Amino acid sequence: MDNKKIKVLHLIDHMNDGGAQRIVLNYLNDLSNDEDIEIKVLVYNNKTNSYCNRIISQNKYNVDYLFFNDHNKYIRKIKKLFLGKKKLRDYIKNYNPDIVHVHISAFLKVSLKEIIKCNIPLRFDTLHSNPYRYKGIYLKYIRKAFQSENFIGLCVTNEQALCAKSYYGLKRYEVVKSGIDIEKIKKQIISKQSARKQFNILDDAFVIIGVGRLNKIKRFDFLIDIFAKIYEKNENAILLIAGDGKERKDLQRKVKNLNLEHQIYFLGNLDNIIPLYCLADVLAITSVSESASLTLLESQICGLRSVISNGVPDESIFTTKVKKMAESSDIDSWAKALLDKEYVGKKVCQMKDYEVHENSQKLKQIYLKYWKEFQNGKK
Repeated sequence: MDNKKIKVLHLIDHMNDGGAQRIVLNYLNDLSNDEDIEIKVLVYNNKTNSYCNRIISQNKYNVDYLFFNDHNKYIRKIKKLFLGKKKLRDYIKNYNPDIVHVHISAFLKVSLKEIIKCNIPLRFDTLHSNPYRYKGIYLKYIRKAFQSENFIGLCVTNEQALCAKSYYGLKRYEVVKSGIDIEKIKKQIISKQSARKQFNILDDAFVIIGVGRLNKIKRFDFLIDIFAKIYEKNENAILLIAGDGKERKDLQRKVKNLNLEHQIYFLGNLDNIIPLYCLADVLAITSVSESASLTLLESQICGLRSVISNGVPDESIFTTKVKKMAESSDIDSWAKALLDKEYVGKKVCQMKDYEVHENSQKLKQIYLKYWKEFQNGKK
């Protein structure tokens, strides 16, 4: 490499708590002081008090917020509607990156034209969701990015890459797993008894947990119905739901209507999720689709048994304690699976495949490879 660092600008809609945001946080942690690349993140929305934003502030990472001072959501909405794309374009022009890396493909609806106008040499998009999730105008922009605007797809599983090739018309792609800090998680593991004391959970309780954003794609309403069936069979059962989102009030209303307010608890976003995995008997992931569930990866490191939907990729399974449900599975089938403590499944991948620092370095090497190809093409 020459003395000039390659400037990489990551673009993301917001840095509230979510899987994509935690992956961006990992890249900031591992690559902020790199000798070959300069990494910067531009957040389209304002700075909230999320865990991710607090970590950014504590570590003074190189992150800017496009609407930093606009805390009034109505003013922010108006400004984004009339000024958002221009502000984004001006920022990209002023920073003048060599590489733009978009996170969450839906954000291409906002950013694609501005990236094109700024003539950024190298363009990447990480597919944080199942490709089939997007339709309509979002799908139009994503397909345009990959088919005619030279975007390189960064897929988190090989299964996702196959879907994207057929559905998006993906031409160039690399597979970079969603990294997790395996050793850090292992150091935080505590006994079930100690973890339950932290949450005031009785030793004889049968604890089911659900973790993730409270939106329709996660199907927490379905999980609540499953739990109602389980509670008929085991009155010591409780359900803990960690996460927040637009569906929270509707889900709480559903719990109240089922008279399960003393068995189902909404914990909100937790800064440290590891004790929750340690206290639980089983994790339920009922999502319609997942790219590569960080929740499942973390829970397996903690030794937790898990029952997952057909929408979770097989490549996320590295222990024998994971049962994958058929797409047609009904409430009774799910309840039976969650209660089945004797189930033994098959490993599909290795835990080490998801080691965060190795995957950050893999991303860096991808940047360097394509930058070298670009430079050679100019000669």
